[in-house]
Amino acid sequence: MQADSEPSPTVATGQLDGSKQPVNKIEEFKVLAMPFIARITSSVTILKPWGEFMKFSKPKTSGEVSQRIAKNLFYYQGNYGVCAVVLLLLWVLTTPSALLLCLLLVGCWLAFLGKNSDPNWSPQIGGVSLTRTQRILAMAVLSGALVLIFAGGLIVTVLSLSGVLAVTHATFNCGGGKFEELAEEELPLNSV
Repeated sequence: MQADSEPSPTVATGQLDGSKQPVNKIEEFKVLAMPFIARITSSVTILKPWGEFMKFSKPKTSGEVSQRIAKNLFYYQGNYGVCAVVLLLLWVLTTPSALLLCLLLVGCWLAFLGKNSDPNWSPQIGGVSLTRTQRILAMAVLSGALVLIFAGGLIVTVLSLSGVLAVTHATFNCGGGKFEELAEEELPLNSV
């Protein structure tokens, strides 16, 4: 037979999905950050013009107030998100304990990612070795817990203030652009 004369096929190793393997810590961090960057980028695409966002007038009736709030909160959701993030960043930068927490977490994550890429590192909890994914999940849970414990009040304050400012803005913004084209049935509150 000819089977003896043909070399056996070699097995390919590595990624077959076409993605490039990270070669250093910066590329590994980029791979981890890409889903978040994509989410932020999609939020930026729903931003409305800031000039339109800043047009104000006093509503004439209570019916107009509720209609403006419903339409504006839906129409300007990207702008409200950007305002909330900017407010949070300003608050963190002006609060030394929150800034210190952020710097410590970034440092811990960089050290952790360096250690986690070592194939010989195999920490155990209760005699069970943790996989790479389990270690990342444990670090994320620990980071989230630290943020809630040490900066939870700041986050709740910023989110509450952002909500109050968004509703106030939605009440007094007279709308513009395609605002008037929003049909009542397109609004999320009316689809329930």
